[in-house]
Amino acid sequence: TQSCEHGWRCLNATIEIPAGSDPETRGAVYVFLPIEPVSGHLLPCPNDALLTEGERQRAGRVSTMLNPALIVPGWTALNENSYRAHKLFPDIREIAWDWVVTQAGPLMLEGNSVWSSSRLQILQGGLLKGQ
Repeated sequence: TQSCEHGWRCLNATIEIPAGSDPETRGAVYVFLPIEPVSGHLLPCPNDALLTEGERQRAGRVSTMLNPALIVPGWTALNENSYRAHKLFPDIREIAWDWVVTQAGPLMLEGNSVWSSSRLQILQGGLLKGQ
């Protein structure tokens, strides 16, 4: 969330989806997809945001499994609760909230006042896009 003149707004939203394991390290790998901040619709990952052929293939596999009309479950409540939580920290301009989407609804994991904007810029075209 980002505090602004009229309260708070969702600056960016992404979802991290498990996508198997790395064949060399056997560690878990994930696909990050952008979420449209107002509606909660999942958006396709832009191909230019994917650095390797393996990342492009994983994103393609995940994308084909998702319903294009999919909205993140509990999106409205998730946003409202992010805004409510941000009100507790009025001196912090931007907070990156980590949520876990469960069958029982979204659960807040943590808030981060220090976060990297690189993924935001890669997936959504930069902080000044449209200005």
